[in-house]
Amino acid sequence: MNLFTERLILRPWREDDAEELYKYASHPDVGPVAGWPAHTSIEDSREIIRTVLSADETYAVVLKSTDKPIGSVGVTLCTAKRSTDMMGDNDGEIGYWIGAPYWGKGLIPEAVRKLLRHCFEDLKLEAVWCGCYDGNVKSMRVQEKCGFSYHHTEYDKPCPMLDEKRTEHFTRQTCSEWMDRTMRTMKTMNIRLEQLSDYAAVERLTFEAFETMKLPGRTHTNEHYLAHIMRGATAFVPELDFVGEIDGEIVANIMYTKSKIVRLNGCEVETLTFGPVSVRPELHNHGLGAEIIHHSLGRVSELGYGAVIIVGHPEYYLRFGFKHASEYNLTMPDGAALDAFMALEIAPGYLGADGGKWYEDKVFEIDQAAFDAWNKTFQAS
Repeated sequence: MNLFTERLILRPWREDDAEELYKYASHPDVGPVAGWPAHTSIEDSREIIRTVLSADETYAVVLKSTDKPIGSVGVTLCTAKRSTDMMGDNDGEIGYWIGAPYWGKGLIPEAVRKLLRHCFEDLKLEAVWCGCYDGNVKSMRVQEKCGFSYHHTEYDKPCPMLDEKRTEHFTRQTCSEWMDRTMRTMKTMNIRLEQLSDYAAVERLTFEAFETMKLPGRTHTNEHYLAHIMRGATAFVPELDFVGEIDGEIVANIMYTKSKIVRLNGCEVETLTFGPVSVRPELHNHGLGAEIIHHSLGRVSELGYGAVIIVGHPEYYLRFGFKHASEYNLTMPDGAALDAFMALEIAPGYLGADGGKWYEDKVFEIDQAAFDAWNKTFQAS
């Protein structure tokens, strides 16, 4: 059985995955924190696939963009094995890990959420547990993101694969709790202006939303930094910086900056551009992106701006009334007129037919050294 998310495929492990498994499971910071030793060779990884990862309901976490496994996730039914006596007969226990290069990208929470749906809807479990050893902060963060609540702690717990004793914390999520949480994501999204206190959450949201997306015109892995520096740019339009929240949790964001068209005669025409536009990955295809875009465009009209020009996916933005910018005789600064280069007239006739070259603000010219330094701190947070 395969399970699918926005960015991932969860499928059974295969013996020919051994080389990819070894690449990540041999890292000393991956296995030991979870209670198992680092893999010592490709053959060691192959044997573990045969004897451990071949168990029912154990899945390789595969990136759609590469079709290669980067981690593992699974659920053990408590009828077969239970890590604590408090687990019920119709409960399960989730376990997961992901290769170090993919930490902090929201991929394991995305996989765990899908597996939780499978546990409650398909396997009909009453509760799902998750345990982690003391000090495994990354694992605790995953559990919090996925709706688990602290249940209890056990001390001097045997960790047989490493021949030691540890403190283990257990969290739990019942079927009714999961259903309540799922229903909350279906509630109406509240859209409001971003506040200073939202900045960190918006940057994390942007990072997770764009991490594996292919974005025309920019390096998709720096969109969260762009959100960070954009607020300080003179071209930034704070009146059009919106967040969408459900039950107080930020799930969407859109930002605008001023841009311009330079006509052949040198005259300049003010335009707007939006981006990043971010939606939590697990909520893609729920209409939240469209909702926040429509809301912001309504405000653009109220503020009296004449046109919005973007670089984005044509098949998506045509629905909002955007046209290929070439229809207005517009090009990018280098003279290109890509399909992804699109324009929307807010005021009829504003763009006219005189054409020209379109320029976005210099904030989009990312300083790589500055990004690398900032991103290092961001990834560690």
